[in-house]
Amino acid sequence: MALPLLLIKSVATYYMFIVLLGLSFFGMAPVSSAWIGEVFGEKILGGLLGLSGFIHFVGSALGIYIFTIINSIYGTYYPAFLMSFVLALIILVFCYLIKSPNPKI
Repeated sequence: MALPLLLIKSVATYYMFIVLLGLSFFGMAPVSSAWIGEVFGEKILGGLLGLSGFIHFVGSALGIYIFTIINSIYGTYYPAFLMSFVLALIILVFCYLIKSPNPKI
């Protein structure tokens, strides 16, 4: 997770954040499609990948809007970065709790 790096104010940590974000962003396409296909089946894989992409894009657009509001209130983006980090941890817990509809024995 690259988000905690943004809490440290230095140019080097911003570059490390960019590199880690790029590695995680481009590395997620094969992982997410394989995970969705294995958990929910190959018959609905295309629809779920489309839905997942749509939700990601809507979330990104809303994130920009919310980050702007937080920046105008607090004068910095750090509360928004901290909120993103906490939400990412919550999402990890929810992903761990997902049960496959067709458990393989």
